[in-house]
Amino acid sequence: MWFVLLLVAFIIWILYRPFKFWIIDPLLIHRDLWAQGIPGRHIPIVGEILHIRKSILADNPLGHGANLAAQYGDYYHTSFGPVARLDTFDPELINGVLKTNARCYHKAYIMRLVLGVLLGTDNLLMAEDDVHAQHRRLIAPVFQHQNMNSMISLMVEITLNHMKIWSTAVHHENESIRLNIHEEMARLTLDIVTSCVFGTEILSDEKMHETAHRIVSESLELMEKRLFNMIAIIPIINRLPLAGKRRIDRCIYEGKNLIRQIVDNRKKGLTKSTCKVTAGHETTSTLMTWTLYNLANNPDICRRLEAEVDSVLDNTEEITPLTLSLLTYTEAVLKETLRLHQPVPAIVRTAVKDNTLVASDGKEIHIKKGTGIFLNFYLLHQ
Repeated sequence: MWFVLLLVAFIIWILYRPFKFWIIDPLLIHRDLWAQGIPGRHIPIVGEILHIRKSILADNPLGHGANLAAQYGDYYHTSFGPVARLDTFDPELINGVLKTNARCYHKAYIMRLVLGVLLGTDNLLMAEDDVHAQHRRLIAPVFQHQNMNSMISLMVEITLNHMKIWSTAVHHENESIRLNIHEEMARLTLDIVTSCVFGTEILSDEKMHETAHRIVSESLELMEKRLFNMIAIIPIINRLPLAGKRRIDRCIYEGKNLIRQIVDNRKKGLTKSTCKVTAGHETTSTLMTWTLYNLANNPDICRRLEAEVDSVLDNTEEITPLTLSLLTYTEAVLKETLRLHQPVPAIVRTAVKDNTLVASDGKEIHIKKGTGIFLNFYLLHQ
């Protein structure tokens, strides 16, 4: 008799956990925000995922967020899948989450599930609080001025090599060619990052070079697909060896093998601080892509930028920290591009403690533990 009761209780507990995660918790959070006069809507289980996917397919991935903002204002509540969240582009709320109440927020559960599979959790991108601060202290020496300045010549060399490839392609075709700028910028920035971190031998080994490009691009594509299919957030199912999961596991395996091979070739281990510099190429390549796009659409600005570069550098001039500091208009173009087209247009946080945020209009919003916060930088800067 006791065994039957325990078995029934265990089954109820097993069923209750997903029911609580998918139904009860988001409903309670939405009710709490509604009670505070926060506008918005609650679509059970799937949330806004189907609408976001429709925007992505329409080649307007940020359009759905803009539509919701036009309907509800600077802050409102929605859901991403089962995760109830407060969406906002209010500067004071963003400041509260990222600065004033930063200790009350961690990276979102969904992002930890998606990115944690690929990157692990014990690193600068995924760590929290004191562990994150420790990783920042470890990596800080790598980004000191003297270390960064010593890499300028390598960055210039790799950039010139890519330009030669494009010039050769044009010469071979004897006419203009069509390039996918985002792919070309991704290759360029990945070459720069891997060379600065691991050394130039990764570029000289064609197989190693192509493996690095393929692993990064394929992993990012697979992660996006899993996220918007909700596979990554469904317990048990997200661990099943489905086709996408097997491809991700293969990318992880090949990536680890690639790093081991590089370390073996160098005959020494990489320091912890150097190992942390494994991200950043995608954001940089996105910035460069949007910059070139904006310059192509604004020829007057493009000509002014070219004139500044010509006035600071000539064909024999070596690029140094001093010459870079003189390119003030070029820097302004890059910053304006970042304002209009952020490589990371939004981030998501989850409240790990009850706390209170204050909006720009003075309204105090009580945030319960477990509430997601979607910070929309794209709308903030429009």
